[in-house]
Amino acid sequence: MARKEKAERSRVTKTLSLAILGSILAIVFLYLGLLRGNTPTVEELLEEDAPDSKRYAATDISVSVTPDNRTSTRTPKQPTKAELDQEKVRKEQVQKLKAAAAARDTKRAERTGATQAQRQQFRELLSNMEQGDQQALTKIRSQLISLNREADVWQYISSRVMSQPEKTLKELLSIMGEIKPEETRDYAKGMATEKDPALRVHAIEYLAAAQDKPDIITIGLIARGMIDNSTNVRIATAEALAKFGDIRATAVLINGLDSPNYKVRDASEAALKTIWSDNTAVQNAANLGTLKDVLSAQARLINDTIKPQSLTTLFDPNSERNTKRTEGT
Repeated sequence: MARKEKAERSRVTKTLSLAILGSILAIVFLYLGLLRGNTPTVEELLEEDAPDSKRYAATDISVSVTPDNRTSTRTPKQPTKAELDQEKVRKEQVQKLKAAAAARDTKRAERTGATQAQRQQFRELLSNMEQGDQQALTKIRSQLISLNREADVWQYISSRVMSQPEKTLKELLSIMGEIKPEETRDYAKGMATEKDPALRVHAIEYLAAAQDKPDIITIGLIARGMIDNSTNVRIATAEALAKFGDIRATAVLINGLDSPNYKVRDASEAALKTIWSDNTAVQNAANLGTLKDVLSAQARLINDTIKPQSLTTLFDPNSERNTKRTEGT
C-alpha cells in the first residue's frame, strides 16, 4: 500500500512539473509574438508608407524597395574641397613626373643616338653578347652593324662600352671601328687614359690592331704605357710598340729591360728584337746587358726618339677630367 502511494505522488509531481514548464514556454512565446508584432521590420514600415517605391536615407546610405525586389544601394559621397584640392595636387605631380621622364628620355636619345625602343633592343643584344659563345658574338655583331642603318649604333655603344664586361669590350670596340674607324681610334685614345687598367689595356690593343703605321703622336701616347703602374698595361704597350715597328720607341723599350717584372722584361726584349729584326748585333745579343749596350748606342742616333724621362703616366688622377670622374666613384 505504501509503495502504491509513493508511486502515485511521483506521477503527480511529474505532471505538475510538465504543466508548469509548458506554461512558462507559452508565456515566452506569447511575449516574443507581442514583441514581434509591436516592432515592425524596415521592410514592413516601407511597405506601409510606400506601396510602390520609397527611399530612406541615413547619412550616405540609401535603400530602394519595390514590391517585387528589395535592394540596398549606396549613394556616392560628395568629395570635400580638401579632397578635391588633394586630387588636383596629385594630378599635377603625375604630370610633372611624366614631363621629367620625357625630358630624361630626350637626353638619353641625344646621348645614345637611339630611341627608347631601340635602346631596349640594343640592351638585349649586349646582354646576349655577354652570355653567348663566339658564334653568338658573330651573329650579334652582324645584327648591330645592320641596325646602324636605323639608329646611331656607334653613339649608343660608345656611351656604354666602358661599363661593359671585358668579355664583350674588345668585340664592341671592334664593331665601333668597323662602323666609324677614325672616330673609334680617337675614342680609344681617350680610353687609354682611363682610371681602370683593363680599359687602358683594351684601348692600347685596339690602337695597335687598328693602325699599322701610326703617327708619332699615337706612338708617343702608347709609349706612356711603359711607365704605367699596371704590369698588364706595360706588357700591352711593349707588344703594341713591337707591332708598330717604329725605332723611335727604342729608348722607352730599353728602360723596360730593367723592369723588376720578368714578363715586362720579356715583352720589352721581344719588342726590341722585332723592331730591330734586320740588325745582326741585336739578334745575336747573348743577354739583356749586351742588348742594352747595342741598342743604347743606336738610340742616340735616332731622330725624334721618344725619351723615357719626358713621359707621363696615361692616367693622371690630378687632371680635371679624371678628378671629376673619381669623385663620383
